[in-house]
Amino acid sequence: MDEVNKEIFLNTYSKYQFFLFPFFVVIPTILIGYFVLYPQLTRLLSSQNQIASVNKKTVLLNEKILKLKGVDEEQIKQDLAVTLQVLPQDVDFANSLGIIQNLANQYQFLMINFQTSKLTDSKSLKLSSYTLSLDLLGPKSLLKRFVDSINSNFRLMKVARLEINTPPARDEATALITVEVFSSQIPTSIGTAETPLPEITKDDEELLDKLASTRPIVIEEVIPQGPRGKTNPFE
Repeated sequence: MDEVNKEIFLNTYSKYQFFLFPFFVVIPTILIGYFVLYPQLTRLLSSQNQIASVNKKTVLLNEKILKLKGVDEEQIKQDLAVTLQVLPQDVDFANSLGIIQNLANQYQFLMINFQTSKLTDSKSLKLSSYTLSLDLLGPKSLLKRFVDSINSNFRLMKVARLEINTPPARDEATALITVEVFSSQIPTSIGTAETPLPEITKDDEELLDKLASTRPIVIEEVIPQGPRGKTNPFE
């Protein structure tokens, strides 16, 4: 009986071995490879990628350190001071108004009234700006020079609008001038390790030297002009 069963088993195995071998050998091997070897291989490749990324960042940081060691700190401080005078980050209504008031006095213009606007951002220029609307009275013959002095002064600003009313046969003009004053936007990010260090080009150095040689107008206190007379008319 045992011999018969053994012979039947051998005959059956010989007949179906091409089907049984894949089922009992190949499929378990595939499953072991998928559930055991594949995760380990994935972790190994991920670790290698992380190591390569860390090595790359290390090289970039070392390059930045070498460049920073060669930077003249005093020169950078001077350049930064000049830049912030030309294009400050803060809204400096009083300083800008004082500069224009000083120029108005220089060209014999009287500031009758002024208004300020809110700060607006320009995404294309990466700058912020606000406007000063000024009512002035002064000599018509000096108006162009006064406007040019606003456009070319140390603080970055420009005359955006100009309305003039000139009485006949008199060298006198009433002018409504709108001046756009610019400020730099505060950076929201200082970059990452992969971000290269910004470098000052030769053109930048020439511009900074030119700005540094220009004498800024410093206003310690601005007192807007108002109506003359006593504060209390009954005194």
